[in-house]
Amino acid sequence: MINTLIGEHFLIEQELGRDQFGLVYMGRDTRWSKETKAVAIRILDQRLCMLPGFAERFAEIAPKLASWDQIYINRILAQGVSRDVQSGTTLHYLVNEPPGTETLYTYVQRVRSQLSPELIAVLIEQIAAALEYANRQNILHGNLNLWNITMRERSGAASIEVADFGLVQLLTPFTQKEQEQMIGWKVPAGIPEFIAPERFRGEPPAKSNDVYDFGVILYFILSGRYPFTGTYEQLILAHSYQNPPSLGPLVPHGPEIHTMMIRLLSKAPLDRMSVQDVCIRYRQINNLPRTMLPIFDSHNPLPVPPPKDSGDMKKKSGWFGRS
Repeated sequence: MINTLIGEHFLIEQELGRDQFGLVYMGRDTRWSKETKAVAIRILDQRLCMLPGFAERFAEIAPKLASWDQIYINRILAQGVSRDVQSGTTLHYLVNEPPGTETLYTYVQRVRSQLSPELIAVLIEQIAAALEYANRQNILHGNLNLWNITMRERSGAASIEVADFGLVQLLTPFTQKEQEQMIGWKVPAGIPEFIAPERFRGEPPAKSNDVYDFGVILYFILSGRYPFTGTYEQLILAHSYQNPPSLGPLVPHGPEIHTMMIRLLSKAPLDRMSVQDVCIRYRQINNLPRTMLPIFDSHNPLPVPPPKDSGDMKKKSGWFGRS
């Protein structure tokens, strides 16, 4: 695929990573003659594209994603269908702005000891704004994790940017068993440390899954660890039956935060707090001014991370694949 044109003017130049949904390449928009316009190009897996009804769902969902312009969501610049000249196969593709230079995982690992409650509040509110924007348009993420949230500098300050909205939704209405039979993937899609218990039970993707993933991310930001670890089978049991371990002295107001985390990571989807309520409650617990509402407002940006080569970008699923 290297040096191949997609959508007539997007040139594939370098492979970036692979995940359950396909291959991601770095490339450029050849319409820019005076400067290089870098883009990220996702070619969806052929097995996925051959599922009955996939083309119709892609035609419905992809244009919606390409119409978005929300500051905390990685922007899709183009979407469509092309034909591989060599193989003759039909390719479904999404063209995005390049992801940020550092994943949220790397950022938190590097600066967690310096993250004040005020900065954590801003960080989770930006993620919440992205989720609310998508969910209110009936688009869910379904695979939110620390690797498809990246840091981007804007006007001398940094903020988060969420990628990969809508990809899991392309798999519906097939059950996990049907997906595994047709595609051969281990399902549900995603990183096991983040998967909501109802997804392990075979229930279809829902907005409540994004809330659960949001809870795992908040737990990691606060503690530097996941609420549950272990083998795939151990994680199924932990997500399904265990409460998250208490954060104790790791964070200020540990007992109050733990009570909030139990509700956020509830086994019953309908019992989970909304992402907006979590942001409000976090500010209340930490005696911070309630300045984050409404959820779509811009917030104070995070400090710019020092320049650093991020070596984790090909280790997990999301834009950067999983080893």
